[in-house]
Amino acid sequence: MKQFLFAILLFASPFAFAQITEEPSATDYQAMSDALKSESGLVLEVHGGDIEHGLFVLTWRDKNNFFKYMQLPVTGRNNDAKQIIAGLHRHDRVRIWGEFDLFLPAGQRHIDADRIVVENQFVSACQDLKLPPYQYQAKLPDDLKGLTEIIVQVHGVMNGGQTLMVQYKDVLIPVIAPDPAKVADLYKGDKIKIQFTIAAYPKSPMHLQLKEGDDAVQVLKSVQEVNPKDDNDKPKRCGTLVMFKESPVITSNVFAVKTDIGDGYDWTFTLFNPDPKVFSAIRQKAQQYWDAYTYSARCGRNYVLNPNIQVCATGEGNDEDPAQANPQIMVESPDDVTFELANPS
Repeated sequence: MKQFLFAILLFASPFAFAQITEEPSATDYQAMSDALKSESGLVLEVHGGDIEHGLFVLTWRDKNNFFKYMQLPVTGRNNDAKQIIAGLHRHDRVRIWGEFDLFLPAGQRHIDADRIVVENQFVSACQDLKLPPYQYQAKLPDDLKGLTEIIVQVHGVMNGGQTLMVQYKDVLIPVIAPDPAKVADLYKGDKIKIQFTIAAYPKSPMHLQLKEGDDAVQVLKSVQEVNPKDDNDKPKRCGTLVMFKESPVITSNVFAVKTDIGDGYDWTFTLFNPDPKVFSAIRQKAQQYWDAYTYSARCGRNYVLNPNIQVCATGEGNDEDPAQANPQIMVESPDDVTFELANPS
């Protein structure tokens, strides 16, 4: 296990093997609250945003522990703050002033922002390649009108299950869980069916509320099934080639295999090896193939993908932590990764 922990420290990445995430303490939250109201403000990183549906999420991360962090939705309390929020991009570094929403319980903390300053803008891979921005397909709340049950994918479980973030089609929606125990053990990537109502507050962004009862949450496909059943369980997985650009949380481009799990959802397996030299060789092989066919690249919701490149990778699956960014394929050698053009012409 020591070599895996070394990999975590080397790459400081949510793609690293055997990550152990930790939620902030009450003391941490008090320090955040104090900083939000202070003259210097609170420095956070943009986790992601959906301007069409009014959902923007910032990341607080402990300076001394990479895996101790929290995702905090943010809304603007004035036009200036709202305008800045609407222009934020994933991985932008911002300084923010305001306070936690006083009308929400502590387990569902949101930031009401009075002022935001972008201190460092991140240039995405989509911008690098001059690709058209991603266009969301789901339309809220129209898509959910008249529905009481939907299939979604878990994006995150926060504060011991008090808040659940799910992906519906291609948009993220916060879900209030009256009984946190029903969602506390879910993993990011699980495909689930939920029974819900649309929450009365807050109205923007739209929140769902789980119904009461044992059938409110049903796991249809658990991401933990990717973990090996024995030493010989090293399947070959194939799909579309995906690239996550180097950023403040990953120190180099990381490549992945996007595989279909049904109902419009997928698992995006990052290609990984705990040996830095082998991992580098795998990335270099994928990068060379990627660079040769960027003309067919497309902008995804939080990555770039190339639907013209089919990638296959053989190795053990890994998904050990409920908050792990993506499942992994533990590739033993670059030879275990192959590429093929879907449309060679």
